[in-house]
Amino acid sequence: MAFQSLFAEIRHTYSTHQPIYTDGSKDQEKMSAAMYAPPFIDTARLPNNSSIFSAELYALLFELQSIQSHKSSKFIVFTDSLSSLQSLSSFKITHLLVLQLLEFYNFLLHKGKTIVFCWIPSQMGIRGNEKVDSIAKTALNSDMSSFKVPYSDFKPFSRKYINYFWQLEIVINYIKYSPL
Repeated sequence: MAFQSLFAEIRHTYSTHQPIYTDGSKDQEKMSAAMYAPPFIDTARLPNNSSIFSAELYALLFELQSIQSHKSSKFIVFTDSLSSLQSLSSFKITHLLVLQLLEFYNFLLHKGKTIVFCWIPSQMGIRGNEKVDSIAKTALNSDMSSFKVPYSDFKPFSRKYINYFWQLEIVINYIKYSPL
């Protein structure tokens, strides 16, 4: 209830700003991103085994793209991805999408757009956030988009693969050279 009250206060403070909600979703190896700017929706099903971080960043990229063509000039973006907001605010470019977001954000600012980013916790009964969460989950079952994800999303799988064969080689050598 406290989060809902705080959210209502933020919405009141930024009542002249168009609200936009973003979310990424994951189900086993499937990943999706969604943006909800009532009544507009944009979604994408990302390549399998993408990171949730990439999905959240793509959702923010959809949001910026929708702002570009929107008539309004003031926006407040609500996301439950604290790591995405921290990456954008620290200017730590550890992900290609962070760089693209910062460049596009700067472009929109020069076009006279005002964009406020706001973190909101997930699963707190905030209607727009619940709606975008549902949209992102539904997008998990759509056809895969042609989005490219950075190679860093696949590092954990590469490590697993290498580790598996390293362990397999140890077992084979143990069997091969152990006395019977």
